[in-house]
Amino acid sequence: VEIYRSRKTEESIIAGHIMENIVKMLRGPLGLKYSCPSQSTWLLCHTTLLSVVEQGVDTACERAPDFEGMWTELGKCLEEFLFGDHRPPLSLTYEERMLHEQLDVKMI
Repeated sequence: VEIYRSRKTEESIIAGHIMENIVKMLRGPLGLKYSCPSQSTWLLCHTTLLSVVEQGVDTACERAPDFEGMWTELGKCLEEFLFGDHRPPLSLTYEERMLHEQLDVKMI
């Protein structure tokens, strides 16, 4: 994320669709959410996605034609994360459920 942040406006990064590839890579664990073998993985992916989008959205808007694929991937990622067929395990505490709901809201 730090490397992307420092180089996000470079032509090679934009032309290489790096932001799209990052979103695509994060989509897997985020789409699995509670089915992900390691719960810390999807939680880390959540934080990473928010950071990458926050860092790259200005460039994506300024160079919209170069980011068409990224917007499609981001839409799929959000849909699978928010509306996927995953249910929280019964073992989650009330506090953990509230935290996960807050994460859903942050994603929106």
